[in-house]
Amino acid sequence: RLVLVTGFGPFRNFTQNPSGKVAAFLDGRCDAAARFCIQGLRLNVTDEGVQVVERVLEAGNPSNWRAVVHMGLEDRAKGLKIEVAALNNRASDNTTVYPTAPPILPTTVDLGKLALDPTQATGEIWSRDAGHYYCNEIFYRSLHAVRRAAAAAGVGGNAAARAGAGAGAGAGPRQLLPVVFVHLPEDTGGNTIAHMADMVTTIIATIMQDDNLRQFDRL
Repeated sequence: RLVLVTGFGPFRNFTQNPSGKVAAFLDGRCDAAARFCIQGLRLNVTDEGVQVVERVLEAGNPSNWRAVVHMGLEDRAKGLKIEVAALNNRASDNTTVYPTAPPILPTTVDLGKLALDPTQATGEIWSRDAGHYYCNEIFYRSLHAVRRAAAAAGVGGNAAARAGAGAGAGAGPRQLLPVVFVHLPEDTGGNTIAHMADMVTTIIATIMQDDNLRQFDRL
């Protein structure tokens, strides 16, 4: 099972972005116990960069990603933050990404199953505000694409739409593809790239334990 993990490159005054480093660190790594492998992708902090994943999902998720974990830098964060929703806001001009779409879309991950240890150096912090920049926009675009695919699968039931929604080819409609956004702190002190990568891997392992996901395993 393949999980997509994205991070961003440098932006504005930040010459280093830990999210892009963590994505590169995790690329190609597999968790034998949880039975998943990671595709890590570092994206540019641009209008084009935040549309890369959305376009793949709209094309029917040909890589058959079983979950999508977006990451970004939150320099004010004391630890790791899990965003629970995204705002319909375009980073470049603060207009809506999709004028007729809902103003807010919640994550498609079951947050109740993410029981991380808050005592760790990058302990989990819930957040209901992903900001107004590209971190928020990529999260919204992916959530929107997944829900559009699910709606199309419910109406037309075609294989490409089902894949974009999260189901494997030939399977019937199922739960939405898990998409979540994780804000990371700067990689200083105990917040090393390796430690943050371990935390993100823990999140992925928890997501991939979902019984509904296992129903459509191909491994």
